[in-house]
Amino acid sequence: MVILLLVVAYIIWFILVMIQHSTDNQYITTALVAIPSLLVAIVTIIYVLWTKELVKTNQSLFDAQTEPSVIAYLCEERRQVSGGVFHIIYLVIENIGLGIAKNVKFSVSPSDLKIGGGILNDNPIIKKGSPVLGPKQRMRINLGVSFVSPFQMTISYQNQIGVPKGSQSFDLDPSIVVDS
Repeated sequence: MVILLLVVAYIIWFILVMIQHSTDNQYITTALVAIPSLLVAIVTIIYVLWTKELVKTNQSLFDAQTEPSVIAYLCEERRQVSGGVFHIIYLVIENIGLGIAKNVKFSVSPSDLKIGGGILNDNPIIKKGSPVLGPKQRMRINLGVSFVSPFQMTISYQNQIGVPKGSQSFDLDPSIVVDS
């Protein structure tokens, strides 16, 4: 921006000088040489600014193609057995990003949420987390066939070079599930 202001100031100064010396051949020759140089300088400044924007866009695209994105959702699986149809609810933790997620940690609220015959926070996956979750990789935890009350899961992880990606919370309601 400063360079653009300097160019504009130079143009104004140049016009004022040319008006004062409009009859002097030396100044006219200087003008004929200076004008193309000035145009090249302006084009160069525009090109530099445009390249800077392209580099930012390129970096954003690169990040989008190499960053993990770990989500949690519930899905339902219907199993036909001789006694009827069972609806099993699964907690699915999936890396939908294109990069590796490292040091994936989970926490569930409420902490004493009961599933099947136990407590969800006692599940080894929830308790220990996962050292690595690859792109498109998923983990499923069977929550059972009985109704589970709504709960919140918070997931935190790092990208493949160890940069923390923060934590994200998911409100999960067993009455709203995805068919698997």
